[in-house]
Amino acid sequence: MRILALLVTLAAFANAQTKPYHLETRPEMASCFSVHVMDADSVELDLPAAVTDALSCPSMADLSPSDELLVYSDEMSVKLYFFGAAEPIEVVKLPEGMWDVSGASWFGDNRFAFVGIDQQKNPNTTVFVVDVVGDEVTRVIQKETPVYYACASSCYSTPDEDFYFETHDLMGIRKPGPFDEEPEYYTLVVTPF
Repeated sequence: MRILALLVTLAAFANAQTKPYHLETRPEMASCFSVHVMDADSVELDLPAAVTDALSCPSMADLSPSDELLVYSDEMSVKLYFFGAAEPIEVVKLPEGMWDVSGASWFGDNRFAFVGIDQQKNPNTTVFVVDVVGDEVTRVIQKETPVYYACASSCYSTPDEDFYFETHDLMGIRKPGPFDEEPEYYTLVVTPF
């Protein structure tokens, strides 16, 4: 009887640990990948056309830690899609020349950051911190500051490695420098102005 109770407990725990959604990437042309949102049974979700179209070769596509929302890039903006909503909402319209954005680094489910890269400016990176409450974006903090990035067919910073949350209001930022040297970090305060 104890073994049966243990097996039932383990099965319940395993089911509780199953994430409702995950992202799957599929190769497209050249260095592009399309991103598909899959449910726990690996069945692709039926998303609004605006979201599906944007997920064909995005520079950013990430799920929140609880999988309640999708954040992604769509040409010259970053958008959020709350699963079950009719349409996505625009979080940030990217400045002219900012073609590349990183993935998202999360602080809980209500705050995330990403890095925008504009190779023509100095500094050429901007950290965006976005606060979400319910199904609304309540604040976007934007700070131009040097962040390490690398370029191949596009430029990128790696979330949770090149930039990450230390606390709600402090971020660790990797300083730009050669990729083969020991990285140096500094702290960025990300409270509203």
